[in-house]
Amino acid sequence: MADTGKRLAFTKRAAEGLPTPSCGRVYYYDTKVRGFAMCITDNGTRTWYLCRRIRGRYERIRLGAFPEVTVEQAREAAEKIVGQVVSGDNPALSRRRARRSLTVADLFESFIGSPTRLRAKRERSAATDRNYRSRYANAGSR
Repeated sequence: MADTGKRLAFTKRAAEGLPTPSCGRVYYYDTKVRGFAMCITDNGTRTWYLCRRIRGRYERIRLGAFPEVTVEQAREAAEKIVGQVVSGDNPALSRRRARRSLTVADLFESFIGSPTRLRAKRERSAATDRNYRSRYANAGSR
């Protein structure tokens, strides 16, 4: 996961002073909370992560960008997630499920494809579909 040269006790000064890699990304790990890390990319972006094995699978959970999320806030969030993991929950799995859930656009397309009445299974007219699509498209501009 990390070599010993990339472990430090994170402080604001330490996080700001970490070097930017010439290419790719590099992870620095905290000495206080196991798996708590900062990823630094070659364009200077600094992001907090919690990197842990959860139920045998390596997960990297994004906690936020530095400096918008302070060291203390990120460490507290990491400890909270570690508590969830210990109690048997997988927050990364929950986030993936939420991303895969239906969107409003998916629900609208399902509605358009469904019949007007369940028993009659009568199709809507093309004019009605155009009207619904027009109203749906214009609803986002309000």
